[in-house]
Parts: sequence; structure tokens; C-alpha cells
Amino acid sequence: MSRLLRIALVSAFPPGQQSLNEYGLHLAKGLAARADVGEVIVFADRLPVVMPELDLGPKVRVERCWSFNKHSTLPRLVRGIQKSRLNSH
Repeated sequence: MSRLLRIALVSAFPPGQQSLNEYGLHLAKGLAARADVGEVIVFADRLPVVMPELDLGPKVRVERCWSFNKHSTLPRLVRGIQKSRLNSH
């Protein structure tokens, strides 16, 4: 019996307005549609204001943890990944 994949995706993501956010959305949806994928965790850019996340179903989870062009992006991304590992389903 095979285990389902758990995929981490680092990308700009809607409803944000940064470049490539639509690409991140389509990539996450495509990965989640695969039968061998159990979860897609999107480590996304932080939004300037709180906005509701898109509902992409139970296989896609969005963790907003980094910002464009900030020196703190790498440590924030690492912390987001560590937090996600602790809170895994």
C-alpha cells in the first residue's frame, strides 16, 4: 500500500496581488487533483490586510509566512515549515 504525498509549495498566492500568484493557485490546484497527493501546503506571501483564504478543498492548506523583498523571508519560511510539521494532520 502506498502512502499519499504531502507536498510543500512556496509561492505567491491569491488573494494577494503579487506577481505569479495565479501561477501558485493553478499549481496548487493541479497538485491537489492528483490521486497520489494527500495534502498540499502552500507557504504563501503575507497579505497587507487580513483577507479570507480561498476554499480549495480539504487537500490544500495555506500558511502565510513570508514577505516579498524582506531580509526576514528565509527565517520566516523556515519557522513556517517547522510549525507546519508540528501541526500536520
